[in-house]
Amino acid sequence: GARGAHIGRAVVVRASWQVALGLLAGIICSMIWYAVLFSGRVNLRFAQPDVLVPVAAILTIVILIACAVPAVRAARMNPGSVLRAE
Repeated sequence: GARGAHIGRAVVVRASWQVALGLLAGIICSMIWYAVLFSGRVNLRFAQPDVLVPVAAILTIVILIACAVPAVRAARMNPGSVLRAE
């Protein structure tokens, strides 16, 4: 059986990959949307890192905390009692 730390780490690592892929897709889509929406404007920049970076950082922190809480709960449970309950 896996120890609690292994279970928590496995959940957070899997969530980290999903967060990274989601953020990458979101940033790419927002840059495309920004380019399409504001293509005729002269004084606007293509991508605004001063907006994208803080939003991505906040989303990453919130999502990883949301994944870590159930991982910690799962790590604390006794596998025998979980199997008996099923």
